[in-house]
Amino acid sequence: ELKPISKTHGEWFGLGLTLIDALDTMWILGLKDEFAEARKWVETELFFSKNVDVNLFESTIRILGGLLSTYHLTGDTLFLDKAQDIGSRLMPAFKTPSKIPYSDVNIGKGTAHPPRWTTDSTVAEVTSIQLEFRELSRLTKDPQYQDHLVCFLPGTLALGAHNGLPADHMELALQLMETCHQMYAQMETGLSPEIAHFNLQSNNGRDIDVKPADRHNLLRPETVESLFYMYRFTKDSKYRDWGGGGIITNFCYFFFN
Repeated sequence: ELKPISKTHGEWFGLGLTLIDALDTMWILGLKDEFAEARKWVETELFFSKNVDVNLFESTIRILGGLLSTYHLTGDTLFLDKAQDIGSRLMPAFKTPSKIPYSDVNIGKGTAHPPRWTTDSTVAEVTSIQLEFRELSRLTKDPQYQDHLVCFLPGTLALGAHNGLPADHMELALQLMETCHQMYAQMETGLSPEIAHFNLQSNNGRDIDVKPADRHNLLRPETVESLFYMYRFTKDSKYRDWGGGGIITNFCYFFFN
């Protein structure tokens, strides 16, 4: 992280997230000198045997994803080897009773834990790291990177079922879409909160609890995107109706007409 006023920098995890995340961009843009310098750093300075806690989501999308995409572009096995190393070190996050991964991993000790600020994992994070781990399994022919719970979003499941994956994927998509809808329907404003907690022992008759600091809505497009796919695949008008209310009306006018 660059600090332009003080002309200094800070590091998150100490693993060169920005550099690795930009490798494929440098290659695509033809920045050969910059890429060569970055590759040398990866080869000589990037080691994961550190006693440091890292965020599973950020490490997956930036480090693992960055290394895998650069391997695909260049064919340089250095990046695949580094990807397999970090992928293996992130696996302790999935050793949970529920199989829903912890948010943080100590990549040196091989231990994992929930975030410091709550006891729960963030569903938005743990459901969006499957691409990288599945691709690592495909490239290494090692199935261990797929042996955890796969929590795809409704639209992704529907796309998979539409393109040859088992029909029960669509059934799960239908159930998850109902849950996503309820995130909006059960709120007084009709807008989904940024973070919601499932109430497994309800004392107030509600399935979802929302903390005061999490009640804001950032106009995220994921729900309406899934509604779009669900309507297109099922032709059930309820998905169009669900998408037509509140803040997402403008999104849906474009998608559903």
